[in-house]
Amino acid sequence: MTGLGAFVSRFKTDLLMMHRSGFVAAVTVVAAILIVLVRYAIPAEPAPSVIVYAVDETAGARVQSALSGEIPFLDGEAVLGERIGANPRARGIVFRETAGTGDFALHVQGYESEEERRTLEMVATDLWRRSQGGEGGMPAVVEIAAAGARPPLNLGLVPMVLGLEVAVVGLFLASVMIFQEKADGTLKAYRVSPGGVWLYLVSKIAATSALAFVYGTAMYAATLGFAPGYLAAISLVLLASVLVTSAGILLGAYFEGLSDFVYVMVFVAILLGLPAIAYLAPSLHLPGMSLIPTHPLIFGLRETIFPGGREYLMPRVWAVLGGGAILFTVAARAAVGRRLMSEVRR
Repeated sequence: MTGLGAFVSRFKTDLLMMHRSGFVAAVTVVAAILIVLVRYAIPAEPAPSVIVYAVDETAGARVQSALSGEIPFLDGEAVLGERIGANPRARGIVFRETAGTGDFALHVQGYESEEERRTLEMVATDLWRRSQGGEGGMPAVVEIAAAGARPPLNLGLVPMVLGLEVAVVGLFLASVMIFQEKADGTLKAYRVSPGGVWLYLVSKIAATSALAFVYGTAMYAATLGFAPGYLAAISLVLLASVLVTSAGILLGAYFEGLSDFVYVMVFVAILLGLPAIAYLAPSLHLPGMSLIPTHPLIFGLRETIFPGGREYLMPRVWAVLGGGAILFTVAARAAVGRRLMSEVRR
């Protein structure tokens, strides 16, 4: 049998194994549930709970002196921009003064409704007039600075859901497939076949990547349509699939079965899910979280799907995922050869 024929045969076997294990059906059900949640259960607009900061650029900081304790004041627009970028709930008002007439700039996130912006404008106007003792003319809005267009709340969860699902399923599916092969004797039979370690490894990576492609495309199309960014996003998904599948094969080589692996599985699942905290609440970013593979994945997907002026992150995202994929693939190859197939003819 030729190399291509052997690969096709092994690929079909792995697809059949995936079907027999029930993972394909499970992933289909999970994907359907998540699609329904994103499209219909999660509201498009978040609850109107905001934090308003202020910056006083008037002569003598009169507004801050008059309103001290009523609203938090920050030292300059740069600090205000950092707060708004770190917290989706944050908004800002910069009080200024031109030729004795008050005016102000609003700093918003970019996805607010017109009603919310008008409300913020009325709050700024009221604060200004109160700081002037109710005297003077009406201040003017001279600028509205948006941090970047943010997606609706429900669609904004797509990068996180897509990245975490691909990572968790790819990792554990690869391990479970190995456990199943150990249990039913498929691995022993493969040891006397003409195949080799690389064929075994690449076949499993291809099988799980095929599932990741189908799931990723279905999730993307069902929630966003084939919007710009699809090709880059699905490429990130496939690269991450190679990384986590190799990691799953590496782990599977060192455990005899699922019962031995279950505690490690729980720990790894929690670890992979930690970056969701930083995604949902940027101010709760934990030290070292960016080292977890799902962190560059979900934030890279967000910047790819919903560009927000952070394109400088993407070279690092590709480098981390690509480097991780190479590292874990080489490590998995060594583990498979040493632990699973010492009798395979290389």
